[in-house]
Amino acid sequence: MRIVQQDNQHLALKVALRQETMRVAGCLSMPCVCETHGGTGDLARLCYADATGMVIDRDTDRVDRLAFTRPTWQVYEGDAPTVLASGLGAETAWDVLDCDPYGSPWTTLEAFFVTPRALAPIMALIVTDGSRQKQRLGGTVYGWEPWQEHYGQNLWDVFLRCSRDRATALVRHAGYALSWWHGRYGGRTGQMTYWGAVLRQREDRYSDEPAQAPAA
Repeated sequence: MRIVQQDNQHLALKVALRQETMRVAGCLSMPCVCETHGGTGDLARLCYADATGMVIDRDTDRVDRLAFTRPTWQVYEGDAPTVLASGLGAETAWDVLDCDPYGSPWTTLEAFFVTPRALAPIMALIVTDGSRQKQRLGGTVYGWEPWQEHYGQNLWDVFLRCSRDRATALVRHAGYALSWWHGRYGGRTGQMTYWGAVLRQREDRYSDEPAQAPAA
């Protein structure tokens, strides 16, 4: 039997995660949103009705539909990691980064946080990760090598913990620290990972001194 991939199959869970993360970040009303994978637009319709923002998608038909339904947004056709790494949207300090791709989000997140850009003091980061299934297949999975060295080749049982650790390390490039985190598994077999985080600019982000280890 062929399983047809359906956009936003777990829509209610995704909406609840976005609303809670934005509430904690203090940007539930009229946020400035960077949505890296626009899809059908259902999430934005339910979560970002009063928002302004930028949305990216690589499908021409979806881009046309997004441009029609969001006349006040910046709408771009392209591959999200590529255009974000080139500096797209770098002049705007986004309140919300919404990354909801098919498959892994990490190349997109890396492109955003490693590229120099304006950054808000507080940001809501909301992510869908469909790559947990790869951890069951064995072998080295790109980007997860440090965690596989620590936990073993199969990260299935600790994937949320590792995702939080990886996010913490990544956002530090932009001077952020995680002040709040919530994540859970979903999907028919638990293969999906949904998480939200609130990022705050670190007080030591401009310091040349190495971070000090906490006292024992």
